Amino acid sequence: MLGNDIVDLEDPDADATTFSPRWSQRVFTPRELDAVTNAADPVRARWRFWAAKEAAYKCARQAHDRAIFSPRAFEVRFGSLPAGRRRGWVEWRGERLSLHLEEGASWVHAWVDDGTDAAGPPRRGIAVLPTGLRQLAEGASDFVRRCVLRDAITGPLRDAVDLEIVRRDRVPHLQSARGRESASLSLSHHGRYVAWAWRPAHARASSCSNRLPSNESMNGACA
Repeated sequence: MLGNDIVDLEDPDADATTFSPRWSQRVFTPRELDAVTNAADPVRARWRFWAAKEAAYKCARQAHDRAIFSPRAFEVRFGSLPAGRRRGWVEWRGERLSLHLEEGASWVHAWVDDGTDAAGPPRRGIAVLPTGLRQLAEGASDFVRRCVLRDAITGPLRDAVDLEIVRRDRVPHLQSARGRESASLSLSHHGRYVAWAWRPAHARASSCSNRLPSNESMNGACA
């Protein structure tokens, strides 16, 4: 199972001055608070932890339909990797979920994997939300779905018929005329960005590198 989350660091919702210390105490464990406080960039560190927790919850929700988002219940640990990439894990209810984090100048993207899918690395991507869709209530949700569908039909599901994204118990997955097509699927959006991670249900998986083009089109999908 997979979960992913993206944070636009320049969105007003990410302005650290609008959050009280009590909010941080409700969201982060003492270990995490210490890491945020002592980080070279505390604001970015805060959203690394937050994105990891959100991604872990989405992963847990796919496997456990009664999972609830209690941020402190998802404890994040990071290891060090070259600039722009980190790995670690998230502990939740005795489970250890594999964590991957990638960063750009103005965004943080986390994806979490519980290790139950044996099809290899997930396909994943990031795209810039077109300006005209940013003020629409469902603009980001519709756009990230279109990105995933394009990724699927230009990639491992190019032979699928009537491919669509449907939800069962609030969990999205890809489905076509022949049945379920994704082993796991996670969608995310915040501010100017959308992101996704998914695996085909069958042995069609292929690795996909993230990239963040500058033009505002459906531009982050993997080829």
